Parts: sequence; structure tokens; C-alpha cells
Amino acid sequence: MVVHIVLFDFKEEGKKEHMQRVSEMLHALLESVPTLKSMEVGINFSDKERAMDMSIITTFDDRAGLEAYAIHPE
Repeated sequence: MVVHIVLFDFKEEGKKEHMQRVSEMLHALLESVPTLKSMEVGINFSDKERAMDMSIITTFDDRAGLEAYAIHPE
């Protein structure tokens, strides 16, 4: 199993709306990317300045699955 973690930091202007839209788009990938086995999207609730706004944790069976996800057109 391969676990891929990505952290995002959004601009303040329209942050909540943008994070919601990105979360919806990412969850839609579960339907269209066959190598993507699971996805968790986390929204930060901390007010610490150094904290990132969103995290994404994805899992794949192997490295080839991650590579296929990386070049997927969506």
C-alpha cells in the first residue's frame, strides 16, 4: 500500500468556498480514478498561523497506482 499526503494553504479571500469546492472535486475522483482506493480530506480548525488549511490523505495499492492518479486528466 502507498499513502500519499498533500497539504494546502488557501488565500484568505473566498477561503471557505474554495475549500468546499476543492473538497467536492477531490471526492469526485474516487468515482473516476480506479487506482485511488481511499481518500480523506481534512479541514483545519486550528487558528495557529503555521497550520495548513486542508489535508488530503490518499491510498493506492502500489506506486504504479499513485503514478496513474498523478497523470489522470481530472
